[in-house]
Amino acid sequence: RARGAAAGNLQPAKRYLHDAGGQVIASKINEVSERIEELSGLDYDRFTRSVLLAQGEFAKFLKASDDERAALLESLTRTAIYSDLGRLVYEEVQSREKLLEAAEASLTLIPILSGEEFTAVQEEIAAGEAALSERRKLHEQSLHALNQARQWLDLATRRQRLESERTAWQRERETAAAQFAKLLRHRAAQPYVSDLTRWTEALRQEQTIARSLDDCESAFTRAHLIWQTRWRESTARDLSPSGTESDSALEAGLGAIEASLALLNDATAQLRELMAPDPVPDPAAVQTGLDALIALGGESGLQGRVQEDSRRELRLEQLLQHLDERSRVAARHTSVREAVVKAQTRWETVSARLTAAREHHALTTELVQSREALLEAARRIASLEAHRARLTDDEPCPLCGSLDHPWRTSPVPDDLSEREKALRDAVAQRQKAEYERNEADREAAALQANLRNLTSTSDSVSSELSGIEGRLAVAAAELGLTNPVREAVETSRQRAAASAAEAREQIARFYQLRDAAEWLRRQARVETERGRLRELLIPHQVELPTRSVSGLLAKLTARAAAYREFESGRRNVEALRASREGARAAREALASVLQTNLQGGGFSSIDDLQSSMLPAAEADRIAALESRLADSGKELEVRWQDCVEALAALEASGCSPVTSLEPLAAAAQEADEAVAAIRGRLGAARQRLAEDAEHRTLHAERSAQLAAERDQLGNWRRLRQLIGDATGKKFRTFAQGISLDLLIRHANRHLIRLTDRYQLRRASDTELGLEIEDNSQAGVRRPTASLSGGESFLASLAMALGLAGLAGRNVRIDSLFIDEGFGSLDADALEIALTALECLRQEDKLVGVISHVALLQERIGTQIVVEKRPDGTSSLEISADR
Repeated sequence: RARGAAAGNLQPAKRYLHDAGGQVIASKINEVSERIEELSGLDYDRFTRSVLLAQGEFAKFLKASDDERAALLESLTRTAIYSDLGRLVYEEVQSREKLLEAAEASLTLIPILSGEEFTAVQEEIAAGEAALSERRKLHEQSLHALNQARQWLDLATRRQRLESERTAWQRERETAAAQFAKLLRHRAAQPYVSDLTRWTEALRQEQTIARSLDDCESAFTRAHLIWQTRWRESTARDLSPSGTESDSALEAGLGAIEASLALLNDATAQLRELMAPDPVPDPAAVQTGLDALIALGGESGLQGRVQEDSRRELRLEQLLQHLDERSRVAARHTSVREAVVKAQTRWETVSARLTAAREHHALTTELVQSREALLEAARRIASLEAHRARLTDDEPCPLCGSLDHPWRTSPVPDDLSEREKALRDAVAQRQKAEYERNEADREAAALQANLRNLTSTSDSVSSELSGIEGRLAVAAAELGLTNPVREAVETSRQRAAASAAEAREQIARFYQLRDAAEWLRRQARVETERGRLRELLIPHQVELPTRSVSGLLAKLTARAAAYREFESGRRNVEALRASREGARAAREALASVLQTNLQGGGFSSIDDLQSSMLPAAEADRIAALESRLADSGKELEVRWQDCVEALAALEASGCSPVTSLEPLAAAAQEADEAVAAIRGRLGAARQRLAEDAEHRTLHAERSAQLAAERDQLGNWRRLRQLIGDATGKKFRTFAQGISLDLLIRHANRHLIRLTDRYQLRRASDTELGLEIEDNSQAGVRRPTASLSGGESFLASLAMALGLAGLAGRNVRIDSLFIDEGFGSLDADALEIALTALECLRQEDKLVGVISHVALLQERIGTQIVVEKRPDGTSSLEISADR
């Protein structure tokens, strides 16, 4: 059980199989069973029927009916496979017969043409092919006429379209005549293009320089105005600089001004980082306050004091939390322990009730078994009624051999109904006891599970409480406390909080005085930098603003840049004026040369030459238009001549002019439909012949296949006649008869040792019937039910020992354990049985007997004694020579 506790859960079973050397060769439950069966040749069922001999099973076997004996023999000798084989043979034949019937029925459904039908279809195909040939000729003639008519209409339409295109081409040619004249004059001006280009380039250059000069003069004027504006903005004066004044020195001094402005801005920014004190403090008072706080430890000393007091406050707060948590968990632990005690008490009560219920159920079970035995005995007595009726005066009884039959006519006591009622009452009591046992078992299981949960919860809470105690002890040790009390801890926490707050106030005062001293230092630096910048601005007639100087550098930089633009514009204007005079002289020289060359060329002036020149794109367009019109004219002429010649050739072939295609198209459509109809009829007829050929082939294949299946079915039917039936009884009974013969043979070898009076025989009137051959009555055979209790036990023991000889297959069984049955023997029979068992020991067999008979206890030397203890357990003791 779990954790070695008496109430622990049952652990999974474990099995091991060792070899002779002690090595484990199998450790899994199923694997151990498989290896044992492999090594011994016995599975569990065969073991319990051959090694552990339960005598009651063979007593049933002796006195059972044929059907009951068949079932018992099947369970004892495992012949169930023969039932399955017989049933499977029967089912296979039934299935094959149904499949054959279905196949034969499907064979009759395959359609095949008769001889007359086959001939009629062939004649239909021949007639259709002749009609199709005639119709094709008519169809081709109608199509030819229709195609010629279509060609005539197409050519006539094309001729009209071409005539329209020729007229349109002529109109487009006349419209483009003016453009072609321009193109001709443009081509005449091409020899003068180079001179005109040089003159035009000189004119363009002169005009460009003139435009640049105008732009430069405008820019120069704007630069002058901007410089004056920037000068007034930087000096804050309404006057403009005189012509002799210059800002060349300003550009050289911008670097020093920018550096001074940067220093001033940096000092101002540093001053703005601090908030100005209000009112402005006295520097001496500020320094005195700082010295006093530095004497107390300064910033680091005050910060250390704050941290120390805060840490102590936090640790005291944690200690308070641990104290509160310990109180809560301790209360929960007490509650859980009380629940465990209550659950333990309840479980003990229910466990006692469960023990009583189990004992009650065992008693009722024994009562049912006892009453079943009594009912069986009463039924056995009643079953002898038929034998009593066959008794005849002055003839020996087949059972006892007596000539006197006192019970032949006397009534037999009939108490079957009372015994059946008593059995039903006992079964009802057992069911009630079983219900009470199951209810108590379920309640006990639920209470046990609840108790385990509560115990686990209690252990968990105990562990949690121990952990809290440990953390509480650690926290108290860190604070130097041995047995902390919540009120004292709370007082210490408040003192630590007050000390930390005082130290924070002193730190805040230290920061305030330190910031004020820093502000005074930065204010003095700002005033120094403003004085330096003011001295740099005096030579440029600029005054330093009293407040913000953020835009001063930008203004001075803009003023210097404006002066540079002014000087650059003045130099550019002078250079462009000189360039313009040179360009004018070059243009006039080129114009004189071009005018001289134009004399006698058909152009009166340079302007006339320029007006005759077309843009390159325009000239290319007109040239392309001229080429396209020429090409399209030639193409139209060729197409028109081809169309006229095609019409003439069509008329020469006999085609007459037509105005509509509808009559010819209708005739062609009618011929086409007739051809399609004939083809459809021919296709259907040919399809019938093809399908008939396929059906004949399929019919032949199916017929051959059915013949083979009929032959196979004949074999299966013969097999069904031999061993097959719906229940499998025929083959099973045959196999069980063989098994029964073998069993009887082995049993008789043992029975001759037990008694020389009886031999077991197989009944001649039934397959599985058993009879007793009585050697003391000249070998007469009678039913096994006529045996007395002791004789039945001896016969059953012989059967059990006989099965032991069968069940081991190729493995010798040397150990036998016989369970009860000896109490029904008298002293002589018991002596014979024990003598026979001792003979088995001489064959090196180990024989064990499970019994309560006192005589056996005296005869058997080595015993395993089982003794019940008062606590419900049992003890085992091995004793020898008792």
